[in-house]
Formats: sequence, structure tokens, C-alpha cells
Amino acid sequence: MKNFIKQIIANRFVREFFNLSWNPYYDFTFHDTAITFDEAVRKINQNKNFKNYEKIFDYLDEELKSINEIGIDKGDIQSIVPLLVASINNSSSKKISSILDIGGGVNPISFYIKKYCNYEIESCVLETESYTKKLNEVTKNLNYLNYYSDLNQIIKKNFDIVYFGSSLQYFQDEVYDFIDKTLKYDPNWFIITRNFFIEGDQDIYSLQSNGRYHLIPHKFFAKNKMTQYFAQKNFDIIFETKHNVVRKHKKMNDSEFSYQSLIFKKKV
Repeated sequence: MKNFIKQIIANRFVREFFNLSWNPYYDFTFHDTAITFDEAVRKINQNKNFKNYEKIFDYLDEELKSINEIGIDKGDIQSIVPLLVASINNSSSKKISSILDIGGGVNPISFYIKKYCNYEIESCVLETESYTKKLNEVTKNLNYLNYYSDLNQIIKKNFDIVYFGSSLQYFQDEVYDFIDKTLKYDPNWFIITRNFFIEGDQDIYSLQSNGRYHLIPHKFFAKNKMTQYFAQKNFDIIFETKHNVVRKHKKMNDSEFSYQSLIFKKKV
């Protein structure tokens, strides 16, 4: 009887019907697809099971109020970045000394590098205005780490690494235009971790659950399109890995998307 009840509770449709607390292992993470950001927002607003898209900002503002420290995201525990930095800095004369961290939030990669490799890597973290104000106060004693809400606020002209740690997916349609702006900092390494990729040449959006009551547009990247883009920018892909993660999609089969991390290196 106990196992039977567990099976019922684990059923995704039953959980939705009874409005049980959202869990990525049992519930659908993604509910629909869209070609553009505007289409994704329109579908969110038309879905009667979730609140309108604009309400997600109130939800995130409430989350921000409770933040009083930075830390390490569980998804970063297996990150290749600290190992990469340690290997290069121990064996090469051209050491990594700076990182432009896009969307690092409360889990900046430089904090992980410091904790486990004992390297203080100068890090400029780009975040929203509200997160920037809050997190600069939280991290005021960490001299190697600063938050900014606009690339134009950053005085530094060059970075060794541009790092997107599971953040690129929340950009709107102009994502490659933004990547162009980060490449102006002349990085030798460009790293994208924990993003969903699909086959083909066109990116799509999926509508991602953020708790039980909210959906947000989440971009799935066309792998071929991204690798060709970086090849044109004189970068080779030198490392790629797939992560095992349970994320169910209402409109796509598991075989149609994969969770990956990619490392690109500038050609010599």
C-alpha cells in the first residue's frame, strides 16, 4: 500500500491536479515551447495554471530579501572551471588572473575557485541592478569580487575568461549580440556551463517552472549554431560534457535535448 501511494504521489499529472509542492524529480520542469521570447511570454500569460509573467519579478524580489551570504551551487560541485584554472596556473606562464562572470549571482565561480583551489581570481560579476546592490554589500570583505549591473560600468578592459554559469538561457532573443559585447574583452577562454542544447540550427524557448505558480522563458540552444558562431570568432571547442539531470518536458522527449557544458579556447 505504501509503495502504491508513493507511485500516485510521484505521478506528474496527479501532482499538478492536487497542486502539490513542486519538485523537479516528480513534476514537469518545462511545459511548452516557443520560437521567440515574446511568444514565450504570451504563452505564459495564456496558461491559466500559472501566474502572469510579470509576477515572477515580485517572486524574485522576495527571494532577494532573504539573501545574506554567497555560496556554492550544487551544480557547480562538478564544474571543470576550478580544475582548469588550477591546471593552467600551475603549468603555464600565461596564468588566469581575471574572470568576467555573467549572472554569477549568489554562486560566483571565483568564490568556488578560492574555496577549493586557494586562488583569488579578480572577478567582475554582471547581475541585475537589485542583485548588484545587495551582493556588493554581502561581499564587501572579498577584495577580488565585485558586482556590476551594466558592462559599461566595468573599467577593466581585458579578461582571461568569460564565464556563463547556467545564466545564458535567461537572455532574450539578442543573446549572440550580447556575447559579441563580452568578446570585446579579448578572453582566451569562453565557458558555458549547465545549459540545454538541441540539434538543428534554431534556438527555441521552453517554459520553465519556477516553483509551482510561475513560468519563465528558458532558451534551449542549437548546438550547431553555437559552435559555428564561435568558430567564426576564432574559438575552438576543446571540451564538452553532458550532465545527468532529471528534467521532464511536456512537449519534448528526453532524447530531443541534453544538459551540457562547453569550453571554447581562442585559436593561437
